[in-house]
Amino acid sequence: MALEGGLAKVQGEVIGAFYYDLKEANRVRGWALNDRAQEFGSLKKGALASADQKSELLDEVREVLGKAVSQMAQGEFAPVPKSEKECSSCHWSRLCRAPHLI
Repeated sequence: MALEGGLAKVQGEVIGAFYYDLKEANRVRGWALNDRAQEFGSLKKGALASADQKSELLDEVREVLGKAVSQMAQGEFAPVPKSEKECSSCHWSRLCRAPHLI
């Protein structure tokens, strides 16, 4: 969004986005535009996306970001972990203000 929206020093079209696993030395998850996928080498079939799918994904990201910014503007900064089980192994649990840890 930053690249295509002119918010970064470098500008351009995003044709793919991936998480890269350094340990396994491969792209774990992500997507590439169907018509530009060859630029990434071999990809799993599920990693291909149409321009419409990319647009839908960006719309979803904008919605999530909008909600987060709105909550912050209202002073809501409480952590909301996906699972309380994660808290037992989290390095920040002693400092965290999640309701179940207070």
